[in-house]
Amino acid sequence: MNTVNRRAWQFERRIVTIMATDVADYCRHMGADDELTLSRFLTYRQITEHVIRSNRGRMFGVAGDSWMAEFPVPLDAVRAAIETQRAIERRNFLLPEENRIRLRIGLHMGDVIVDSSGLFGDEVNIAARLQQICAPGHLVLSEAVVRCVEGHINVAFDPLGPRQLKNILAPVSAFSANLGATAAEAGEVTREAPMRPLSHDRKPVLAVLPFQIHRNGPADEFCGEVFADSLVNGLSRLRWLPVLSQWSSLQFNVGKHGPCEIGRALGARYLVTGRLKLSGSQLDVTVNRIDAGCGHNLWGRTFALDPTSLAEAQDDFTTAAVSALELELERAEFARLSVKKKEDLNPWELVRRGTWHLKKLTEDHLAIAAEFFQTAVDGDPGSSEALIQLATCHFSEIWMHRKNTALLRETEDLAREACLLDPQDARVYFVIGLVKLATETPERARAYFQRALELNPSFPAAHCGMGSSYTLAGEPGIAVAHFQRAMRLSPCDPLTFHFLGETALAHHLIGEWAAAADHAERALNLRARYRLAKVVQIATLARGGEVAKARAEIQKWPGAFFLREVERLPFSDRSWNATLIEGLRLAGCDATDDGRDKD
Repeated sequence: MNTVNRRAWQFERRIVTIMATDVADYCRHMGADDELTLSRFLTYRQITEHVIRSNRGRMFGVAGDSWMAEFPVPLDAVRAAIETQRAIERRNFLLPEENRIRLRIGLHMGDVIVDSSGLFGDEVNIAARLQQICAPGHLVLSEAVVRCVEGHINVAFDPLGPRQLKNILAPVSAFSANLGATAAEAGEVTREAPMRPLSHDRKPVLAVLPFQIHRNGPADEFCGEVFADSLVNGLSRLRWLPVLSQWSSLQFNVGKHGPCEIGRALGARYLVTGRLKLSGSQLDVTVNRIDAGCGHNLWGRTFALDPTSLAEAQDDFTTAAVSALELELERAEFARLSVKKKEDLNPWELVRRGTWHLKKLTEDHLAIAAEFFQTAVDGDPGSSEALIQLATCHFSEIWMHRKNTALLRETEDLAREACLLDPQDARVYFVIGLVKLATETPERARAYFQRALELNPSFPAAHCGMGSSYTLAGEPGIAVAHFQRAMRLSPCDPLTFHFLGETALAHHLIGEWAAAADHAERALNLRARYRLAKVVQIATLARGGEVAKARAEIQKWPGAFFLREVERLPFSDRSWNATLIEGLRLAGCDATDDGRDKD
């Protein structure tokens, strides 16, 4: 009988990209001035840790002058490594050459063993060995990493050939990254000379500058950096828009440098500036979006906060500002791309064009959106952004045209494929949650919505999905708070009509007729042919004793379909469907649908 090796089963394994970092000439620096070196070293490590977190990585294996980080996505690891080296060079420029601390970084990806104390395996060792052969201030990558990011980032990789690394059996093909700007070029920024743009891929890049403090604002000037840093972290969860690390933009001040100058130096298309002002018992945070190409201020909004707890004010500001900025940036990108011919768009630009059509939520626009997304997937099968938007488009078709089992399976498959490419994208879990809702498993859907909100607490649609999971599980009283949260986060959201309609349904099911009627009417004011809101409005009017008014509303809709609409609602307990149907029958609605409404 064969003996089964059960020990292999006790370990968790996953494929990750490892970033190994250490300080070059650490012993020499410590011998010259140990206290000053340690102070600078800790500052540089803090910078690196911040950049790692901003790029969805996790630091581990800190030992002396070296540390490691893991990233689920290779592109994030390479971006973090490049941002780290550039941030360190900017810090180094003002120091004498002999005092400049430089890092060596090695990157490799592969299958590792995961343990509570860290990651283990040959792949981790290879990353460490690549770091050892790296020149100070540079990075060396294995061929596995280069193949994954090539074509997705505008950085040149120079082959170093097969390298025999210490204690690694097989040679490893290595590459060095051409980081562009040298220390002298970075210094030109400080000396007010013309600034050179940093390399980026063709996506628009956003930079958040340190917020200004009004003279009557919080006494601690550090608050400006804290609010800006919090906004950077929040925006980085959007996934579709690259956001520069705060360390990259920390040195710039709109008062000293013009927006066009800053944009060229950072390679950013958009700049976000802010100002904090204390007005009595209210803290006002004003945010502006500036076009770095022309220097024009294109958008602004003031957020009123409670200053008694700056930590809570910071959280409230971040969730609201991220939601508002996302909508504004999506509109700006569509306006920019709408003048280009479809054949001239790259996959990322195709997705942005398709997203605009997707949010119209009409049959014609969904067909156009699906065509844009499919073309993007065909052009770049490894684009998680194209895959998740195509999955979202498919579910929107299901939502409009009733359940389609085959399309539901395809939607979930696309979302899971996107998840493999980018497991930190909240939208993939949101879409899978929607599929679970449609298949009458709201409890299972809730776990996916929860994961989406862990990754992006500012995700209004995920808050709405969470509320729907409670409504469809027969707990409408709990659902209302989640719908209200979605509307607070994004009061001008394209899906506001849906948030209102779901809120109306929850109020109806718990017998709060006035609130249900109010929310249904508000939803219909935004989208006159919204089926769910119309059903809830009619049933609520009848339940509240306004039967004549309910029947008058039925007459406004040619082709009765109300009972079928209620039947398709995926409650896990079908008695809730019966509750709604009883309200419709009180209004005199007994016919079924012979046609299909487009909304």
